[in-house]
Amino acid sequence: MISKMLDLSTAHIPSPHPEFGDEVRWTLHEYGWIVWVSQAALEEHEQHTMPDWLRPIMQDAVKEECILINFDQDANTCNRYKTYDW
Repeated sequence: MISKMLDLSTAHIPSPHPEFGDEVRWTLHEYGWIVWVSQAALEEHEQHTMPDWLRPIMQDAVKEECILINFDQDANTCNRYKTYDW
């Protein structure tokens, strides 16, 4: 089976020490972060556990049936999401 991953620049993360929320699984890698896509974590946003910067990215990842979001310093930016300069 082949799974999909959303690959985005770390410029879409608001700081070098991001908060992903209590319901989001993530891990640090050499050039950024990997975030597991979760419909359940997205639904928990109503309880303010997911940061606002991550919500539209997670929504699109769920919609596109991705299993991971890779935030990498060498990946491209996407005009759909806000970028940050840090």
